[in-house]
Amino acid sequence: QKGNDSMMILAATEFLCLGYLGQGRDHVVLRYLTEAADMAGRMGLFNTEGQVSGMETSSYSNLVGAAKTSHMYAAWGIFNWLTLMSLFYHQPGMVCPSSPPRIPIPK
Repeated sequence: QKGNDSMMILAATEFLCLGYLGQGRDHVVLRYLTEAADMAGRMGLFNTEGQVSGMETSSYSNLVGAAKTSHMYAAWGIFNWLTLMSLFYHQPGMVCPSSPPRIPIPK
């Protein structure tokens, strides 16, 4: 689904990564981690090392209700997953967030 960034695809990428981690498929895990980090950056949720955001977070302020909530959960969920993996899964090519999400933590 390259080029079709969405919250659904971002969340699915994280779950695929988790599934492959449980199967011990390290190279696939790294590929999905990188794709999730890149997608989050393109969507303007947060940046990873060496990445420049492709979208402004100001579009987030136009969202309401479930759309706003899904953005918050996806942004913070992916951020926490990448942070956890970068702390405990020391592999070459591991991506790490350089800043927290620019949107509030969900309540």
